[in-house]
Amino acid sequence: MTRSKNTGKPYEKLTQSIFQQILNQSSEVQTVQVEHDVLLQGITTTHQIDVYWRFQHGGVEYQSIVQAKDWNSKVSKEKLLAFHGVLNDLPGQPRGIFVTRRGYQKGAKEYAQAHGIVLYELREAEELDWQGFVRSIEIEMRLAIPEVKQLNLVIDPVWFREKALALGFQKGQKFSFRDFIEDSSSTFILDSKGQPMRSLFDIFMSYFPKEHTAFPLKAIQHQFIEPSFIALNHELFPKVKLLGLDFNISQSIEQLCFTVTAGEMVQYILKETLGKEIRWFPRNILGDRFLQ
Repeated sequence: MTRSKNTGKPYEKLTQSIFQQILNQSSEVQTVQVEHDVLLQGITTTHQIDVYWRFQHGGVEYQSIVQAKDWNSKVSKEKLLAFHGVLNDLPGQPRGIFVTRRGYQKGAKEYAQAHGIVLYELREAEELDWQGFVRSIEIEMRLAIPEVKQLNLVIDPVWFREKALALGFQKGQKFSFRDFIEDSSSTFILDSKGQPMRSLFDIFMSYFPKEHTAFPLKAIQHQFIEPSFIALNHELFPKVKLLGLDFNISQSIEQLCFTVTAGEMVQYILKETLGKEIRWFPRNILGDRFLQ
């Protein structure tokens, strides 16, 4: 097997991506190989194949030959005859899959059904495709917005005085540790052994009601019963002993209303012509818009 010299075939690449995604969603199929634009040696001649797919199922290896044609008219019976000739010339009895955008003539459908060729339409989703499907959903949400302000660390004065003097600081020298607190979720209260007990964030949130109700600013005085320390991003004081925390909290409620539209996310539709299978695929499956 060698690669064909043909390049610049976005519809074929789109088809390859679609079938690759289908394979990725299957837990029963073990994909061996999915390639685009290859040359396969037949019994009588060499054939250019748009998408070549080898896979294993139940310990048996299968081959699928996918022809993807972005034509502006419906595929005729003659095109299916030619495709069937390619399948018959290839060893291993590969399964034939034909993919196009505009659909198939009646004779082509009948021929495909008689010879086991699977027909698909791959194109951009149209208005009629949405009949019987939910296209948009309206969602209403009440969002509680908690706020914490004016945090003050109530430091144990006896512990701090001894620690500061031991480090050579002058008596009466003032310190502020507020700027050495990182975000509340990663700042922890430690026990006497230096083990984390809970984060600042957990303490703050324990004072907010579970119900989504609004309330104005109110003062909180949180006291520590057991010896407790706060971990700080400070070179000389990596932890400071606390007696408590003073802070203010408030909560507001915001009403959100938005609509989720499937059409904004769905770009392509893959329909089995002779069956009922319909699959939807996102706009970003290839990162660009290929069906113009």
